[in-house]
Amino acid sequence: MYKSLTFSVLSLVFVLLFSIGAVAQEASTVIDTTGAKKKYKAWIGASYEAGTVFRLNNSYPAGNGFFNYNAADIRLGWQTNGSKVWHGLSNYPYYGVGLTSAALFDDVYQVGKPAALYFFYGGNIKRWKRSGVNYEWRMGLSSNFDSNTASTWEQIIGARKNIYMHLGFEYAYQLSQRFDVAAGIGYTHYTNATLAVDSRGLNMFAPKVEFRYHLSDSRPVMVPVQKKKFKGEDELVLAFSAGAKEMEYDRAVAPEYWGKNFFVGTFSAAWLSGMSHSLKAGLGFDMGYDASIKAEMMVDNDVEKPVTVEGSDYFMLGTFGTIEYSMDRLSLVGDLGVFLLNKDVPKAEPRLYQRIGVRYHLNNDMFAGVRLRASEFSQAEFVEWSVGYRFRWTHN
Repeated sequence: MYKSLTFSVLSLVFVLLFSIGAVAQEASTVIDTTGAKKKYKAWIGASYEAGTVFRLNNSYPAGNGFFNYNAADIRLGWQTNGSKVWHGLSNYPYYGVGLTSAALFDDVYQVGKPAALYFFYGGNIKRWKRSGVNYEWRMGLSSNFDSNTASTWEQIIGARKNIYMHLGFEYAYQLSQRFDVAAGIGYTHYTNATLAVDSRGLNMFAPKVEFRYHLSDSRPVMVPVQKKKFKGEDELVLAFSAGAKEMEYDRAVAPEYWGKNFFVGTFSAAWLSGMSHSLKAGLGFDMGYDASIKAEMMVDNDVEKPVTVEGSDYFMLGTFGTIEYSMDRLSLVGDLGVFLLNKDVPKAEPRLYQRIGVRYHLNNDMFAGVRLRASEFSQAEFVEWSVGYRFRWTHN
């Protein structure tokens, strides 16, 4: 259930930003305008939220009623002002880095006091003179998970270092030239990315309040945009991705494989065509290696049996459709794929697979990224880290 909920929220993030990007594209396809200052306006924020942990099975502590989760954040953010093309295309977003510290349940020693360092990106849904409604997503790495109750800790999170994700909405109001206040709601998820399959993850829902202090005595002026016809661009994207996953079965069966992480690697090649300044889509192929195949073949319906594994059994071939929404150097990427060739084993992935993630361009063509791979549009399987390069050319 928790993996289904996680992938559903990630899908919501992608659909939300894709839709908002499409609206911004329809409103104005822009070029740089004169008079814009290149210096962004920075702000610092402090927030507090208190809410509930979704109890996904009986291993979760009862907690103290609804409010069994609370967290405090400090953040450094920058507000874009239209000095670059993508500001206008994305409706003048804000972004930055933050640090969160959380406490869960009555006894913090059930899972520890997790802390996460994350990147955040927010955009405007509706803006008025002194206020606005915003969306925001975050992604980062967390640590400081620990427990004096090993069985409870294993079933809830299972790893001491995890991935942190958040999706929220807020109403922000300008109190003065330097101070803002924001109130909203958000969903937070900690996942070990299937590095410990016994766990159920942590899923929280909470209202929040945040105060922001702007470091400059003047607010950024949103530079008007000018329309320009989109000329179009094609690109060939080559990438290598690597991750790890763990099998799911009774730990009493084949104990040499229980708790072991198996390497998964994929080489991808995709052709994408630009649909607008921010949106592109295309088709690609995957060739992958999955080291867990031998263990999956040996453990059939929780019964260990001897098997002979050939070298070709570890490899798979797939094809996928892909779409990418770009925000300057940062991109959101979504893939829908189908296996053309893979070993038919009892616990192998279904024919269809999906990926959702982010990609950061180190320069114009080289990038690094992280993606969550799933199947059946609901079952999150593992996280893969990628590096790659793209070759670009303009439309004829």
